[in-house]
Amino acid sequence: MLIITTVLAFTLLFGFGSKPFLKAMKYLFSIFLAFITALTLYAQPQEEINLANEYFNDGEYGKALELYEKVLKTYPDADFYVSRIVDCYTHLNQFTEAGEFIGQQQKRKTANKAYLSALEGKVFERQGNTDRAETVWADVIDNKLKDINDFYRIGGFFMTEQKYKWALKTYKKGRDKLNTPQVFANELAYLYQMDGNLERAIQEYINIYTQSTGQYDYVKSQILRLVKDDKSPEIEKVLLTESQKRNNDPNMVELLYSFYMEANNYEEAFLQVRALDKMKNEGGNRIYKFSQTLQNNKEYDLSNKALDYLINNYKDSPYFLEATMEKAKNFELKALESVKTDTVALRQAVSNYNTLFTQYSRVPQFFDAMYRKARICIFYLSDLNCALDELNAIEQLAVPLIKKAEAKLLLGDVFIMQGEYNKAKLKYAEVEKAFENTQIGAMAKFRAARLSYYKGDFEDSKAFLKILKENTSNDIANDAIRLYLTIQDNTGLDSTTTALEKFAHVELLIYQKKYDQALPLLDSIAYNFPNHPLADDIFWQKSQIFLQQGKTQECLSLLDKILEKHKEDIFADDALFTKAEIYESLLGDKKKAQELYFQILTEFPASLYKVEARKRVRKLRTEKATQ
Repeated sequence: MLIITTVLAFTLLFGFGSKPFLKAMKYLFSIFLAFITALTLYAQPQEEINLANEYFNDGEYGKALELYEKVLKTYPDADFYVSRIVDCYTHLNQFTEAGEFIGQQQKRKTANKAYLSALEGKVFERQGNTDRAETVWADVIDNKLKDINDFYRIGGFFMTEQKYKWALKTYKKGRDKLNTPQVFANELAYLYQMDGNLERAIQEYINIYTQSTGQYDYVKSQILRLVKDDKSPEIEKVLLTESQKRNNDPNMVELLYSFYMEANNYEEAFLQVRALDKMKNEGGNRIYKFSQTLQNNKEYDLSNKALDYLINNYKDSPYFLEATMEKAKNFELKALESVKTDTVALRQAVSNYNTLFTQYSRVPQFFDAMYRKARICIFYLSDLNCALDELNAIEQLAVPLIKKAEAKLLLGDVFIMQGEYNKAKLKYAEVEKAFENTQIGAMAKFRAARLSYYKGDFEDSKAFLKILKENTSNDIANDAIRLYLTIQDNTGLDSTTTALEKFAHVELLIYQKKYDQALPLLDSIAYNFPNHPLADDIFWQKSQIFLQQGKTQECLSLLDKILEKHKEDIFADDALFTKAEIYESLLGDKKKAQELYFQILTEFPASLYKVEARKRVRKLRTEKATQ
């Protein structure tokens, strides 16, 4: 295309067929011919290189050797092809020929004597003469390397040959001979890492940063990649030493902070994040994010320490109110994480929310706090009037309709607690209609399905659930599947659905926290319907009631029955995880808890508890190691 454009330009400039035109065309043709010739000359060895590499990789060393020798004539100074030719000879057990080839290369004016000597050592090694090979390599390192390029070349040779010990010797010798303490830092960091010497590796990465602060992100990523539970103390030792040398460098403080976060050492991370906040004048931004990370990792007490720092130091900042609200949320989450719901902590959370409202009134910014307080009152404190006060206040707030819809769903839950089932159904229907094909609409549909199930209208419930379980993008798809299967598995056994109707009613009583009424009905179902598929459901529900009533041994007995008699059923992994939590939190038997968490990993590899169980095992091992 370029040539055509040029011809047209010459035509317009000189006129077609004129002498200047013909002269220009002759010049243009000579350039074109030279270009095509160069392409042809380039393409030919490239084809041979590709074919030679293919032969070499397939183990056809004779064919590869012939082609590499041709290529070497085009690229006589290419170390790679010289090395490949030597490799071909040695793979063919032609050691004499390999030595002669190296000797021929040594005679070339541009030959790199040191590199060829290193290759000679490789030939000796492959002959089985390791001592002579090492003598040659030692001589190369000690006597034949003059400048930085020599050391890079021979160090690279040893690394390619996976002779990491010799590569390490090369770069260390180079650093001494060149009298440049920070040279070869990247290579040495890698080699020390391969040698298992993490302290020296970290020091070399710090060297890289010292040479160029622009390499900070790279150095940080490389160091954090090395963090492992059993190696963290070695890394910490170096980082502490280096950060003390550079105590005014915020990057070193940030590196130490990132290390502690990666190592899950949140107490030490808190010290560093406070230092960073002051050094960089961050206005609490990083500390707030830190508190959220701790909250997500269920480190609620330390999260509250970080939030207290914000409350005490940033009263005029946007984070002050956020911190006050999140602190109340931490009390709530910690209470709900307990294997047995901690109502004392929940009352503390409610008290914190009330303090927030008293100081700053109920404003749209506090919707989440009002909503969470209402949920606590409904489901854990059985204080429905408290919940209704918050829900009515939300109705008066200028918040998005979707948030009012969330509150409306809670109002439906209050109606179920009060036995006002038609009112509850109406609230759910309002939200579903207003937010069709959305997550909150799906949640309303599920609540309606669950209410129909509680009331024994199984066909109506299944109609809702069938739609929900097929849309796996919904947050409640798994809950919908579980309830659908419960109905499906227990309505096709005989002509009646009596057992399931009674069980669904019991689940309604449990939802309403009417445990004293639920327990005898569960026993009645078990007695009147022996060997029914609901047996494991009955054991599970009874175990959860006993757990909330503080009857730990009775709960454990039922969990063991599930694991003994219903290990293939749906509640088996729930039972094992709950049992582990009881031993960890209520009985204080950490060793037994660790065994049970590990059992989840081995016996229930597909369990939804797998990730959390692995975290618990790691945590308990760490606690044991530090005792």
